[in-house]
Amino acid sequence: NSFFLGDVATQTLVTGFSQPVHGDNLVPIEIPELGESMEQQVELSINGRNGRIIKQAADGRVLIRFADGQEAWKDLAEEDFLWL
Repeated sequence: NSFFLGDVATQTLVTGFSQPVHGDNLVPIEIPELGESMEQQVELSINGRNGRIIKQAADGRVLIRFADGQEAWKDLAEEDFLWL
């Protein structure tokens, strides 16, 4: 059996490698379930844009809703940001 792999957080097809992937090449892992919403919403500024973290993915990325209403998934380890 072969499978097409997608990003659970963004619901998009993974494009970093050839698809589909044969099931023999997949390794199951157990990831603890994250809550539906964060208990405390955290505000931050990335490149001068203020926003609020509204979700977190299992791989550590966060979904930020910016003050202008736009949303984007970001890996904070790869961003210059300030906590507000």
